[in-house]
Parts: sequence; structure tokens; C-alpha cells
Amino acid sequence: MILERVDPEWSKQCTIHGLSSGEGLIHQVRDPITRQEPMRDRGRITGYQPVVIDEGVADKRLLVIESEFASVLRRMNGETNTLSTVLRQAWDGGTLRTATKHNAERATEAYVSVIGHITPDELAMALNETEQANGFANRFLFVSVKRSRLLPEGGRISEYVLGPLIDQLRAAIEWARVKERFYRRDEEARELWATSVYPGLAEERPGLLGKVLGRGAPHVLRLSMLYALLDRAENIGAEHLTAAVALWDYAEASARQIFGDRLGLSTADTILEALRAAPDREFPRTAINALFSRNKPVQEIQQALDHLHQVGKATMRRESTAGRPVEIWRAL
Repeated sequence: MILERVDPEWSKQCTIHGLSSGEGLIHQVRDPITRQEPMRDRGRITGYQPVVIDEGVADKRLLVIESEFASVLRRMNGETNTLSTVLRQAWDGGTLRTATKHNAERATEAYVSVIGHITPDELAMALNETEQANGFANRFLFVSVKRSRLLPEGGRISEYVLGPLIDQLRAAIEWARVKERFYRRDEEARELWATSVYPGLAEERPGLLGKVLGRGAPHVLRLSMLYALLDRAENIGAEHLTAAVALWDYAEASARQIFGDRLGLSTADTILEALRAAPDREFPRTAINALFSRNKPVQEIQQALDHLHQVGKATMRRESTAGRPVEIWRAL
């Protein structure tokens, strides 16, 4: 609603919902398409000339708003769906294209943003292991949003509060459009980035949380530039970097709340959850095999147990019996 008042044309032309495929996303920001048509003289082909068969899209800015983001994640699980690949390309800033044989569309210099709404439980279930590992998840900021109070009759922010914010945003956008700017950090921000901010963002974390937070540094870089633009500043200052880190800290805390210490490996996570819920936090190996109704290969279960041991989540001991020793696994 705020952006609609700041730039009604952008709000009308450049916002969509209903992502279903990578090809569909590219179509929204596609380049013109031309093909070579023969030139004829008295029935003879004398040459070829380019003919525009699709004008493409002039405004390459696109905001995708998905109120049911779980449905988007489920569509991406299809074997031939290219949406994850194209969204990752868009975040990286490269040319958007797919390798499908019958799709000639591509998009250059497109600016794609996605806002998705999803409950924590849906997110944990719908985000499969592939999207956790291939960098799709860590290209998003996870922001936990909670209702602060009940409003039986709805609510409306007063114009007294909203008006000045809209005026400030409009002024920042108009200022940013005057010329192209190449942003750098000033000396204070450079020192803060090198000595304090970047080392923490570059630190590796184990498990699923580490995968989800794996692009902290570029996220903070982009956020700091946005704060500088909103301030109509010529460089990224320490205050812009500090603000970006504060937002990232909230996103990190949100991700930690959602994913906790899950490993992102379904078999290992199932075993760990069962061990933690068991009496004395331990199970014999035969009971672990039974967790999967014996539908999981023994090798896959062993790999999951080895991983739990390697990352310090579980340990194993052997107990002597009248027959063969029994493996006992315990959650740490």
C-alpha cells in the first residue's frame, strides 16, 4: 500500500503473484525476441532481415508476492520444474534462461524480488533437502512476524504517522533516479566491515541452519546499500552497515527459531528426534531400524548415524549379551 502511493505505475505493472515455473518468471521480464525472415525479389530469396516477433518487457523490475509460499515450494519439487534454478539466477544477477528446448525466451538486467508468507511448520516440511543444499534457501531472508494485538474491526495506520514515511521514501526514490551511483564503504564502514562484521558472517555453521545462513555477507552488503540510498548518501557509512547487521541479526534469530539444530537430512533428523524423546535419550540399533518400518536401506541408516556421531549429536556404545554385542545409540 505504501509503495502504491509512492509509485502507482510500478505497483500496477511490476507486481505479480502465482509463481509456477522458471519459464513463467522469465516471461514476465523477457527480452525482445527476433528471428531472421527471408527477403524475396520475384520469388527468389535475396537475403535475410531481423524481424521482431515479441516486443518483450520494457520495465524489468518485478516484485513477486506469494501469500501461500508453501504452494510455490511444492511446485518446485517437480522433477522438470525450473523455478528454483531461475530464482537463484535472478538473485545472482545473471541472464535468466532455461535449458529447455522449446523455450527461446531469456531476460537480461532483470531485477526480481520475492516476498513469501508461510508458517514455520509449513516451511520446515516444504523446504526439501535439495533446496536446502543448493543455495535456494540462503538467498532468502527469513523474518519471523507475529501479531502484536487483536483487532476485531481491522486496523488502519493514521495518516499522521504514515504520511511522513511516504514522503521520505518518495524523496529517496526520486533522488536515486537522478544518476547512476557506484557505492563504496567509507573509511569507518570499511574498518567495521573488515574487523567486526565480515569475520562473523563468514564463519561456518553446522547443520541445516548453516546452510540457510550461508549468504550472510552478501545479504548485509545489499541491505547496507539500501540503507545508504534511503539516507540519500553518496557512500555506505558505518550507520548503514550497523543497521544492515541489525536486520540480519533478526533474520538469523528467526531462522534459528524455525530450523533450530536440525541437520537438514531427513533420516538423521528422524533418528535424532526419536533418541531425544526416548527414555534415557537412547535406543538400541534394532529400534532405530524399526523407526522406518524397515523401509530404509541399512546403509542409509548407518550413514545417518555416522553423520550424527561426526557432528557431535549422538554417540554409540556396545553392550555385551549372551549372543552378539548390542549397539546402543544415545543423543548428546
